[in-house]
Amino acid sequence: MTRVALFTGGGTGIGAAIACRLAADGYDVAVTGRREGPIGEVAEELGGLAIVADTCVEADAERA
Repeated sequence: MTRVALFTGGGTGIGAAIACRLAADGYDVAVTGRREGPIGEVAEELGGLAIVADTCVEADAERA
């Protein structure tokens, strides 16, 4: 079974640390955030997906 985590605010700090932990525990991780650079770096490190989105904006949340 594939486990997938969509993690919002995962580009820096605690969010990035949690995304890294989920990946270490075997999850496929998609990281969302407002800034492309930080989420891209985390997603690349984890082999995951980076989605630039502000989840307070309905259209961004739906796209994510």
